[in-house]
Amino acid sequence: MERKTYKIGQAAKLLDVKPFVLRFWEGEFKGLLVPVRTPSGQRAYTEQNVETVREIKRLLYDEGLTIEGAKKRLREAASQDSRPTSAPRDAAVGESVPAPAAAALAASAAGARRPAQPSLLDPPQAQGPAVAAITPAADPDALRRAEDRAQTLQAALVGVLSELRSLRDLLG
Repeated sequence: MERKTYKIGQAAKLLDVKPFVLRFWEGEFKGLLVPVRTPSGQRAYTEQNVETVREIKRLLYDEGLTIEGAKKRLREAASQDSRPTSAPRDAAVGESVPAPAAAALAASAAGARRPAQPSLLDPPQAQGPAVAAITPAADPDALRRAEDRAQTLQAALVGVLSELRSLRDLLG
């Protein structure tokens, strides 16, 4: 019986992501996401690949995990799936949980979450010098140069922020 495969464009459309995202995730999730190759070298995504991408997308987009956190969750789920134990059961109804849901249950353990990103339109907050990791003993002028660069960058960002606020006011 021939199994269903999708070309990268078809898989991307099915999963509502761009093809470059699929290629990027292949590189990031080596061993977990490996499409087959056609004789001409094109990527062909199997149903299993599509399910893996759905889970990656859910972990990254819905749960807000980092790529490292998603890798960890997928590896944990894969190691639990390979164990000779019975399928997880839904305690409320005593039924077996389907494989994708089992992966989601396994993934419910704490994972690395993306830190909350402040908006560029939020007022700047004092965060201390961004160059604290530089040791003056290694290069006496390094700290001064880094502070100068940080101040220059901060001034440029303040200008960009001002422009963005002006645009927001014009559009809003």
